[in-house]
Amino acid sequence: MKTTRFLLAAGASLAFTLTFSCSSGGGSDPDPQPSSSSRPHGSSSSAEELCAGAPLAAGYFCLDGAPELKCNGSEFTADVFCLNNKQEPKCGGAKFNEKEYCLDNQVKGKCGGISEGAQPGAGEACCDNTSPNKYTVATQFCSNGNVIEKCDSKVFDPSVEFCFNGTTLEDLCGGHSTWIPGQKCIDGEVKSVCGPAETEYDPADEFCLDGTPTPLCDGDKFTTAQFCYSDVVRNKCGGTLEYNPDDESCCGNGIYTLDTESCCGSTKYTLDTQRCYNSSQIVDRCGINPNAYNPDVYECKSSNGIFLKAGKPTDGDGVEYEAVLIGTKVWMARNLNYDGPDDDIGACYDDNTSNCVTYGRLYDWDDAQNVCPDGWHLPSDAEWTALTTAVGGTGTNGLTGAGDKLKAESGWANNSGTDDFGFSALPGGIQNSTGFHSVSDHGVWWSGTADGSFNAYYRIMNYNNSNVGRSSENTFNLYSVRCVQD
Repeated sequence: MKTTRFLLAAGASLAFTLTFSCSSGGGSDPDPQPSSSSRPHGSSSSAEELCAGAPLAAGYFCLDGAPELKCNGSEFTADVFCLNNKQEPKCGGAKFNEKEYCLDNQVKGKCGGISEGAQPGAGEACCDNTSPNKYTVATQFCSNGNVIEKCDSKVFDPSVEFCFNGTTLEDLCGGHSTWIPGQKCIDGEVKSVCGPAETEYDPADEFCLDGTPTPLCDGDKFTTAQFCYSDVVRNKCGGTLEYNPDDESCCGNGIYTLDTESCCGSTKYTLDTQRCYNSSQIVDRCGINPNAYNPDVYECKSSNGIFLKAGKPTDGDGVEYEAVLIGTKVWMARNLNYDGPDDDIGACYDDNTSNCVTYGRLYDWDDAQNVCPDGWHLPSDAEWTALTTAVGGTGTNGLTGAGDKLKAESGWANNSGTDDFGFSALPGGIQNSTGFHSVSDHGVWWSGTADGSFNAYYRIMNYNNSNVGRSSENTFNLYSVRCVQD
């Protein structure tokens, strides 16, 4: 074998030794191979990665026959590229840098190299080369890198003027302040003004109401449909009328006086002579009876009783009885006079039928519990208490003073009543083990409430006082009966 050595020098004393092996025929080898002496120790040619026949440096891979730096350690395909260690799709096959972006497969420059840039085809432009802002050319403009709305299509210098109310250019107040509708520049200061006359006011104490400076209501504003009274904002009646809340109030669109009137729905009425039923119907007051009543069901008779119009109680003999509304209950307006289907229930005082006509019959307690017409019953002790309380009785069980208001105006030996509610109580007397007693002096009525095994509660009215008494007595005694509606 014949060895030839060449010494190559390139400016510095760097020598490469290339060794070629020549065949016995004297020709050169077309595939020169590195000698074993030029390979790194411990490596072999089979472990090296090649790209287009050249070894790949660390961190590179072969992409379409050319070395390509891996992206954050990962290989990628030809339709993406590596930007800031992230794989990004190419833009129409082209790469772009961090100051550019892709729009409709075209690489565009960012505004100021920071934000996605303007689209001229959409009427946009970048503020300048350093500002990230873009603006709409038709309605905006750029000043010192800031996007500003045009003033009625006009461009202006925001350092000395501003757009007032979106339509008018005004000089800055004092060279630095803008103002809004309801304000004005006066002597170089922005002031609050009110109305066409532009009257100046202090917003700490006043506000502009319907073109007039108006004092605040304990710091609060209010509308023309409101007013201020004692530092409280209140609604005007009907949105137009002010009133004195100490003495008056609103009813519909009007005003009523608290002491003498009230409001029924949206209509005022007079307390002395009228009442309001179901917040919708005004009815005449019936005497001193405080009840409002349904005028379709009841009527006021002789100013002393609210009487049923229909559905009156009717006993087994077909006799119809008047009935009155007192409190929340409807009571018979006279004592029951029914002797049962066999004419053997109860008794007339002194066995005189004329007394039954005047005072009604007397019944023992057992008969009294079953003698009332259908839909009516013997009132309980509690229902009697509700009655005496409703007519204005005071004290325990409402007994004091109730007698005068429940007694008929005549028919008593002394001290007849005022019959203010139409109850018309009469002194029918009693019958006990010693006989009949006290007609025209006392009226006694059973309740449906027992007191032990042999007694039951009753109510009594006397000719010599204005009260109603309450006690219990033997159920064999015969007393009067009033029925109350179920």
